[in-house]
Amino acid sequence: MFVSREHRRKQCGERLLKEAEDRLLANGGKKVTACVAAPYEIAIRFYQRNGYMIGPVSGTLRTGSSMPIYPIEKQFDGLRRESEEA
Repeated sequence: MFVSREHRRKQCGERLLKEAEDRLLANGGKKVTACVAAPYEIAIRFYQRNGYMIGPVSGTLRTGSSMPIYPIEKQFDGLRRESEEA
């Protein structure tokens, strides 16, 4: 996921992430496991704020790149979205 500079700080990333998580839950998913290419601490803090566990650097984006890759994970077992509680 990438949010262009002019759309940052407008909750675009949060809305995109929530939509993806809602679709996962609607289809019976219970866990997200992914990797994030995060050259800046802002990306890591974004996922942490949204409930993701961040693992240690697991490599770089590609051979010769200095952009670190972090594994991320979020469990949904037992969690319910506000929209499901109504």
